[in-house]
Amino acid sequence: MPKGTFIAKITGSKYLFYLLLAINIGYLFLTRFYPSGDGPVHLYNTNLIKELISGNASIGQFFVLNHFPIPNWTSHFILLVFRTFLPAWLAEKALLIIYITGMAFSFRYLIRQLNPENISLSIFIFPFLHTFLFHSGFYNFSLSFILLFFTIGFYLKHRHHDSPFLYGILFVLLSISYFTNLLIFGFIGLTLGVYILGFRLTNYRKNKKLKTELKTTGKQLSFLFLAALPSLILLSFFFKQAPFLESDQTYPFSLLLKWIDDVRPLIVYNYNGEAELTTHFFHLLLILLVLSFTARNKQNSPGLKVELLAVPLVVTILLYFITPTGAGAGMMSERYCTILYMFALTWIIARTVPHQLNGWIVLIVIGLHFFTLQYKLNESLISLGKNAESVYGVQDYVEENSIVLPVELAGSWVEHHFSNYLGVDKPMVILENYEAHVGWFPVKWNLEELPKVLAGSASSIPGLKWKNNPESKLSKQIDYILLYGNTSTISDSRWEILREVLASDYEQCYQSNDGFAILFKKK
Repeated sequence: MPKGTFIAKITGSKYLFYLLLAINIGYLFLTRFYPSGDGPVHLYNTNLIKELISGNASIGQFFVLNHFPIPNWTSHFILLVFRTFLPAWLAEKALLIIYITGMAFSFRYLIRQLNPENISLSIFIFPFLHTFLFHSGFYNFSLSFILLFFTIGFYLKHRHHDSPFLYGILFVLLSISYFTNLLIFGFIGLTLGVYILGFRLTNYRKNKKLKTELKTTGKQLSFLFLAALPSLILLSFFFKQAPFLESDQTYPFSLLLKWIDDVRPLIVYNYNGEAELTTHFFHLLLILLVLSFTARNKQNSPGLKVELLAVPLVVTILLYFITPTGAGAGMMSERYCTILYMFALTWIIARTVPHQLNGWIVLIVIGLHFFTLQYKLNESLISLGKNAESVYGVQDYVEENSIVLPVELAGSWVEHHFSNYLGVDKPMVILENYEAHVGWFPVKWNLEELPKVLAGSASSIPGLKWKNNPESKLSKQIDYILLYGNTSTISDSRWEILREVLASDYEQCYQSNDGFAILFKKK
């Protein structure tokens, strides 16, 4: 048996891919709720959608459905489907399984279309399933990469059949991508346009039939435009009404370079600690890239369909360095860095490299992947999951359709919206709902019917903000006040007024065993 054959056979097996997929899915079940920054908000608003559809008047007084066909619907729609027969925590699991499975198979599908010789290297996608933005709860952004990989792969597989079927499917995929994430919708369109131009230009160099190629190019671009037209119309209306951020906040160029070297998309809880592991993924990709340029064997080179991916990659790099991170929907640098790595990963892996090294590369990737997963697990994941359950458990002591004011005393950025776990299975008005505030999501505040909301006699408390309508003739009392996090800090001087309100108008009715959540009820 030639040297390296056994390793190549094992690492190239599809069963190893399936095993890694199963392990990554199993990782989701280490906690009841998979803790993330915006995840509890998505779950809570899905429950609100369910209540609004059923005609719950108490909820409808505070929230309404956003009737404009906005983006960011996909994750809520998937959750809503599963919430018809599953509790919130299992609906979340179902959504995340779709994400993990969809990402793994769509990336493998794309690599198969680009360079089937390197299919074993598709294992490289597994570390990139657990990105910073995924743990931030950017579920629509994360899901959109499934559409990116699959749409490009589908086009490459069927592009020779220039038929209504091809553009009909592209219409469906582009429409779904619009309702998932606008940024990736744009990159899908850009990449498909680049492929059309690149392939037609190559044909012209071969046959020198300028008129024929111009006609074919115009026809294919027109069909692509028509497939995207309904989404583009919605996009134009959305941009006119969406209250996007106008911050010019930027990060230093040196920091953005460091993010690339450290592989910022993979760092979640502890930057310095995790960067010691994640930077090796950058070095490994760099080695693969160098090898692809020095490889002698060009017989199996995938050629133009791989090299054209360098165009959207370069566009992403430019946008990464010139776009203020505070623009648009915010965190643009983090978004572009993630997109940059997804394109770089695809382009580098699909290039021709010495195949005898593939097995060793796969083993290194798997080892690094499990080290980074274990670091995240030990660092924060389990403790955050327990905190999420502590907040969720409070629901048993809250009456349906109550108004709840959360007071965040948490120390971790991941826990900023953990109060929303309280309302994922029971109808209630939680006065902390950033999605309803920004207007980019399916649920928004009902500004026309919103009452004056009081805590005792107070319409505001220093250090706290809640959605209110002081001009309304109708007033509503806050039924419960929830403290969560490091609840001992409620004794700090900045919470003096809150303590007075609690003492005069509320009484403690529940405290979780770990002290993470304390609930006060209106007297």
